[in-house]
Amino acid sequence: MNSINLLPKVKPIDRYFIPLLILIIAATAAVALVFVYWTLQTGQKTSDERGHVAQLEQRIAELRTLLKVDPTTQAYLSLEAEVNKLLAGRRDWQQILNGVTGPLPITSRLLRFGSDDGENIKITLEANQMNDVAQYVSLLESTQLFPVVTVISVKQKSFSRPAGSASIGSFPVTTPLISSNEVVILYEAEIQLKLKTIPGEKQVAP
Repeated sequence: MNSINLLPKVKPIDRYFIPLLILIIAATAAVALVFVYWTLQTGQKTSDERGHVAQLEQRIAELRTLLKVDPTTQAYLSLEAEVNKLLAGRRDWQQILNGVTGPLPITSRLLRFGSDDGENIKITLEANQMNDVAQYVSLLESTQLFPVVTVISVKQKSFSRPAGSASIGSFPVTTPLISSNEVVILYEAEIQLKLKTIPGEKQVAP
């Protein structure tokens, strides 16, 4: 005897569609979960980076505060800069004096030394020979302290040296005492020395 199936036949579309739909929904849910997890991780990473940036900016601000010069220190630094400026612009008169007196010939002397404007020095030299004056001027030029050395005038002076004197004017000599008067000739030269210019500094005469 044959059995008869009285249940309605299941359509092929119902047999495959429902499982496929369930599979698609499950896959979509899995993808959504992965996306949500990635989003949360990315957000946490971004938040951590922002926190690090904020900490770095705070540290930079603290360092700027530490490096900022307070008014007292700023005033001191300004004063120090002005002092250094004055020192750099000072005229080294000791060096100049050495430059004037150092090259003096042994048989000569300075009668006058001075400056009216702090930019030029006028000296009066008394020498035993004209060659001493020329040598002195040449040595002054070689010191490089004076850009311009100008001989303003040269005067010849003469006087009689009394018998028994062992000096020429103001210059002692080692020659034997003489027994008669002798005429001695000296040269008096007025020389002007131009000093090097110091920018921005008004000089005061020594």
